This record gives sequence, C-alpha cells and structure tokens, in this order.
Amino acid sequence: MFILYKRLKLLKKHLRELNKLHYSHISERVARAEADLDRHQTLLQMDRDNNQLLTQDKLLRLTLINLKSTEKMFFSQKLKNTFFKESDKGTHFFHSLLNHTHKRNYISTIQRLDGMLTTSISEVGEEFIRYYRELLGTSKHTTSIDVKVALSGPCINAGSHSFLLAPVSNDSIKEALFSIGNDKAPGPDGYSSLFFKTAWDMVGNDLCAAIRDFFVSGRLLKQVNHSVIALMPKSDNVTFAADFRPISCCNVIYKVISKILAGRMAKFFMR
Repeated sequence: MFILYKRLKLLKKHLRELNKLHYSHISERVARAEADLDRHQTLLQMDRDNNQLLTQDKLLRLTLINLKSTEKMFFSQKLKNTFFKESDKGTHFFHSLLNHTHKRNYISTIQRLDGMLTTSISEVGEEFIRYYRELLGTSKHTTSIDVKVALSGPCINAGSHSFLLAPVSNDSIKEALFSIGNDKAPGPDGYSSLFFKTAWDMVGNDLCAAIRDFFVSGRLLKQVNHSVIALMPKSDNVTFAADFRPISCCNVIYKVISKILAGRMAKFFMR
C-alpha cells in the first residue's frame, strides 16, 4: 500500500507537466487550432490537388477534434453536468450554470449561534466546527456490551464464515473498481476511478496488491484513509450550518475496499 502511494505521488509531477504542456489554456488552444485550420483551408482552396496540403489538412482537423473533445470534458467536469453539449460552451446558459455552480460551492454568509450573520471566513469555519462538535456530542461513560445479549439475536451461521473471510481475488477487486462511476469526485490524492480503469494494465497489479495487503494485515495506510469533507447545500436558501449536508470524498482504494466489504455483508443482511 505504501509502495502504491509513493508511486502515485511521484506520478503527479509528470502529470502536471503533461497537463501544462498539452492541455493548459485549453480554450485558447482550440481558438488557435480553428484559426490555423481556417488559414490552411484558404490555401487548400487555391491548390486542391496538392497532396502535402491535403495531408496537413487532415492533421489540423484531427488536432482540432482532439482539442475540442478535451475542452468539452474540461467544462463538463467543471459543471458536473452529463447533459453538457459543445454548443452550450459560449452561451449565456453555460455561463449561468458556471456561476450557479461557483455560488453553491462558496459559503459567503452563515448565521451564528447568537443570531447574527457573519461574512468572515474564519467565523464561518468556526461556526461549522462548533455545530458538528455539538452534533457529535461529548464522551460519556457507558456500560460494556453484553456478549450474551448480542448472541441471543440473529447471528450468521458458522458455514458463512468461510465466505466472509475468503481471500480477496484480483477479479473481485477489478469488479468493484469498475462499478464506480467515472464522474465521481476524486479523493485527496486527486486520482479518480477513471484513471485506474484506463491505466489498469499498468497499475492493476499494484492496486490489487495494495488492497489484498489491507485484507491480510487489517491495517490501512494513513494517506489512504484521508478524505475531504465537502458541504453540500440542502436547498437554494441556506442560512445555518444545519442547512448543509457533509459528504466525504474518499480515495479510490478506500472506495474499492468498502465496496468489497459491503458486497459480502449484503448477501446476509438482505435475507
């Protein structure tokens, strides 16, 4: 698990360089590619039998198609809309969606416990921390669990233990990974499920080894266990900290482990 984490961390540097080299300022690149194709087609109209111009025309068209596809994916991810169309990119409708998304993701005002509204970034953060601390409550002394009472209820029979404790295969890991949606938000490491699916031939063995390591040792690497808490508004009009729903953005390795565990236990809990 540590080896996989270190390799993914080292890979980030090369991915940043790749993004900067080929995909930075994607809209400007599309505009330049369109202008280059227009100028080239003007030359081609004057000499249609020129094989060199025809070959270059195909290359310019292919470049423009790839850049437009990348641009479409970029704006689709920014808007989190699966129905996004290329023709919507420069319209008033597109910019309205983008502004709406930015407003929903930014918490500018919150009402404090004393009833006063605050726009201070630090006070907004402190109000959320106070709310969730009170929601979780304080530690109290409790009686220990009575094992006899727990065993008197429905229990899984001994014959099912072998299924629950069976070793995890590479096929079950791959099945759990490919069941995660491609557009799901990535965790703190920045890698989405689509990355592992696309690069499965290269990272599949490392991913399977890391996940099997957890089921053998029962230990989870701290960096893998990290998650990002995102606050999603429950409605369009939010005033209090209670009007937001916390959602955890976990790393893909954590999601795959959870899916395998949930899939095994679901067969008994659904009975």
